[in-house]
Amino acid sequence: MNRSMKKLNIVLSLIFFTFFISPQSVFAQEKSVKELLKKITEAELRSSYQGERFIFNFYTPNPNVIRYQIIRIRPGLEKKVLKTLDNKDERIILKDGKNLWEYIPSEKRVIKRSVDPLADRAYTLFKNIDLLKKNYSIKIIDDDIKIADRKSTLVELAPKNNEKRVRYKIWIDKERGIGLKTEIYSPENKLITLSFYSKIDFTPPHDMNKFVLRVPKNTSLHAIKEKRNLAMVSVESLVDFRVQLPKILPKGFVLTGGRVKTLKTTKELHVHYSDGLSGISLFENSSGKMYTRNNTPLRPVDINGNMGNFYKVGLVRLLEWQSKGITIALVGELEEEEFLKIARSIE
Repeated sequence: MNRSMKKLNIVLSLIFFTFFISPQSVFAQEKSVKELLKKITEAELRSSYQGERFIFNFYTPNPNVIRYQIIRIRPGLEKKVLKTLDNKDERIILKDGKNLWEYIPSEKRVIKRSVDPLADRAYTLFKNIDLLKKNYSIKIIDDDIKIADRKSTLVELAPKNNEKRVRYKIWIDKERGIGLKTEIYSPENKLITLSFYSKIDFTPPHDMNKFVLRVPKNTSLHAIKEKRNLAMVSVESLVDFRVQLPKILPKGFVLTGGRVKTLKTTKELHVHYSDGLSGISLFENSSGKMYTRNNTPLRPVDINGNMGNFYKVGLVRLLEWQSKGITIALVGELEEEEFLKIARSIE
């Protein structure tokens, strides 16, 4: 056998070994990813757990850390206690199977919302698997890493077609399908958010007393009524103002839902768009209520002749302005240039 033929045989052998024998071949990856996504989708329907989680936000001038304790008993009993490390801010979020209660001690206020059983049952780490697979490459990086003493699978989600989107690394519990750790990277590959469970236990005590919200006297109650997952025709008929929607959306984003909130005598519109991982929310109301009264704007911005304010809160960007008597707020995780294009197409 001549030398060139030997080289060809070696190359063909290497291709065969890499593509068909390696456990990380294309087909093995696709099968593993499919099984993992199925496990994640079902995870919240069958898992009860309690634990402590930390969230590090590096994307602000003053990086912050939030600690929260969670206890969850399926299907839909959940309590979270969120605190900053300096204990200056705290809130309690409780689902009792019928309602979602949010208690903010510093404001002496409780917000009550009804729980949508369908939305609660469909809750998962990823909100739309089909959109996710269409817009992001999903790759298993490692299949045996311990997080909070649990074996996990490391998955990377990267935007396709070089879109300027955030990139995720998620460590998923191999047995339960719960996300144990998440790293979010900017398009410039900078770590901007880190969250992880320091401890988690999948056999929490079934103590119903933990799902009772106890608040001191002189705490005000704000009940919010919502109509969810509405078609846009229904949404527009439920508000008392002309709805203004974007004519331009980033590649891969689609309309995923609309809802109307009733706040005392006024109504508020919330429309949501997603690419399967990142989200864009559009809020509108005709009451003159500003959504960012407690935040300091980064700078003023012109939106089609209307002066608004641009905000940056961690990973999230927010634009707020008024147009034709309507207060509009656009919230999302996109790059600033793309964000402004959407805002300026709203009419």
